[in-house]
Amino acid sequence: MPEQQGQAEGVDALQAEIARLRHAVVSHAVVDQAIGVVVTYGGVPPEVAWEVLR
Repeated sequence: MPEQQGQAEGVDALQAEIARLRHAVVSHAVVDQAIGVVVTYGGVPPEVAWEVLR
């Protein structure tokens, strides 16, 4: 029985990690889009656009 509980906790931990990674991927995509907007409208390189957003 303790082994099953440990496995269940492991599965829970992995599911939480997957949720965090999915959030990170979505957040990264949104930041990339924002950088693209600043690059396009500001006429600046991506590095400068990142600094503007930061």
